Amino acid sequence: MKHLGTVQLVTERLILRRFNISDTQAIFDNWAKDDEVTKYLMWSAHTSIEVTKSLQERRMEHYINDKFYQWAIILKENGDAPIGIISMVDMEEEFDMMQIGYTIGRKWWNQGITSEAFKEVIRFLIEEVGVKRIESRHDPRNPNSGKVMLKCGLQYEGTLRKADRNNQGICDTSVYGLLAEDYYKGLMKIVKKDPNHSDSILLMEELSETLAKITGDSGEKSFDPKDVCVPHSLFVVAYDREEKVVGCGAFRPINEDVAEVKRMFSKEKSKGVGGKILSYLEKEAYNMGYSKLWLETRIINERAVEFYKKRGYHQISNYGKYVENEKAICFEKIIKI
Repeated sequence: MKHLGTVQLVTERLILRRFNISDTQAIFDNWAKDDEVTKYLMWSAHTSIEVTKSLQERRMEHYINDKFYQWAIILKENGDAPIGIISMVDMEEEFDMMQIGYTIGRKWWNQGITSEAFKEVIRFLIEEVGVKRIESRHDPRNPNSGKVMLKCGLQYEGTLRKADRNNQGICDTSVYGLLAEDYYKGLMKIVKKDPNHSDSILLMEELSETLAKITGDSGEKSFDPKDVCVPHSLFVVAYDREEKVVGCGAFRPINEDVAEVKRMFSKEKSKGVGGKILSYLEKEAYNMGYSKLWLETRIINERAVEFYKKRGYHQISNYGKYVENEKAICFEKIIKI
């Protein structure tokens, strides 16, 4: 793992940041003094603001450690006062594993806030820190906590009997886990689409703008939507967990053995999307009976050139309309699934 510590994270509704000593009163008022909030937790409700202040002072000292992960949950519309906490409560570096716990004030229950915060923490820990397993636990008598875990992609792995202790005494503990490999598998879905669908058009417009900035040519003249609406052709759109478009790709027939990859695009910060789309296209082309894929990009588009080389494509003589185009570079891949 590459430890980064408690860096600020932002979602649509939330800011996850380090606690400040000035948060003490809000922590006490919003959740720490509430017996109902702490009912199934391992620490008792604070009996005075002095208890909260003492814990806050100790917490501040830990932020110098890049292995310390503890965020204040800030609801943007509520100002800068924290309404809850989400943190790493245990870590096994041998397995690149972190256990996450969370608490939120009763006023903000059942609004999807905890799951929104947890999803962003999961993204950060897996994609940026390199955690291979996220784990979380709850008392079976507190099923809503388990619902949050399931909503965030964790799988129920079983209940350990009389294996933990909280404010109710010795208790059972239900264990949930998410592996990084499963996180990435579920990160996006690829769907066959009409190239004239609004999502397809949106992505291709963004692709054209991107290509124009890099190469001076949008590539629009080299693509006719009708070419991927014929038999043995395909156009796909990729969506993330939130159903937002993150990429697209297509292929059209050249002859019985060869299809041409077109309109490959992944939005900025969409890690791994391009590779997944290309792999999907390769599999579908193989299933349609093609043995080769051809494609063209511009020499100046170094990122694209390296992308295809890393995925087994080798340079061939320019074909078709690109034969005399000195700015173009063409590639081929023999499909073997």
